[in-house]
Amino acid sequence: MEKLNKILEDKKIDCLLVTNSHNIRHLTGFTGDNARLVVFPGKMSLLPHDWDLKAAHECESVEIVEENIIEFLKKSVKGRMGIENLDLKLSQYNVLKEALSGVELVNLDSAVYDLRLVKTAEELQIIEHAYAIAEDALGETVDLFQEDEEMCDYEKSFADFLNFSAASHGSTKPAFDTIAAFKENSANPHARPTDKALKDQERGFFKVDFGVTHEGYTSDMTRTFYIDQGRGITKEESEMYKIVLEAFHVGAKMIKPGVEFMDIHKAVVKFIDSTKYKGKFIH
Repeated sequence: MEKLNKILEDKKIDCLLVTNSHNIRHLTGFTGDNARLVVFPGKMSLLPHDWDLKAAHECESVEIVEENIIEFLKKSVKGRMGIENLDLKLSQYNVLKEALSGVELVNLDSAVYDLRLVKTAEELQIIEHAYAIAEDALGETVDLFQEDEEMCDYEKSFADFLNFSAASHGSTKPAFDTIAAFKENSANPHARPTDKALKDQERGFFKVDFGVTHEGYTSDMTRTFYIDQGRGITKEESEMYKIVLEAFHVGAKMIKPGVEFMDIHKAVVKFIDSTKYKGKFIH
């Protein structure tokens, strides 16, 4: 609450309307799907949808308001109200502007997001658990692919079982659409799984990109395999793999507090551009 009060003070606003669901969960612990949070000096009011009332009442240190958000704001807000302009849709902004004619709406940009930048020890533990779930799920799926003649033998079935395995290990939902892409499909950064067979006469790279959700936090893991159909990897593909692996190590060695992500990205691009694959790093 102290950090929120500082935002109100620094921005010279009377209250703050929080609309981003991740920010609401971070600030209140609310696990439902639909709610708005209004922050006043020393107090937070949570306005959930009817179907999320049970989840709302599980939150501590917040006032639960069972009222339409616009009607609540009309009678509770005067002066200047901060809004999450990076999250709010234009249509929502227009509704607020029209309904609260005497209230000045103040863009807060990333002020609320920035509260989440530095993770607590508890948050780090949750994130590590999410990563462990992903590791276990991928390991189980790869084992099944190697051992079973029929399971996971297409891009789609591999992705489907991976999602099922992640759920069985504790994931509440995929962090994003799972990618399982073989051969030429693996060159598409956001490929969608198809009916392409993984166990045929072809050999090539197989990319798996997926994430899990655990207690509101997500993981993001990308792994590249080579399916050789018993014939080994080609010379060109082996060279390509080694270059990408070395590029990874170039970036990994730079990671430390204070180093900007863009500088790491530029270093990796520079390395790949020093090889015959110049200009091929697209994502």
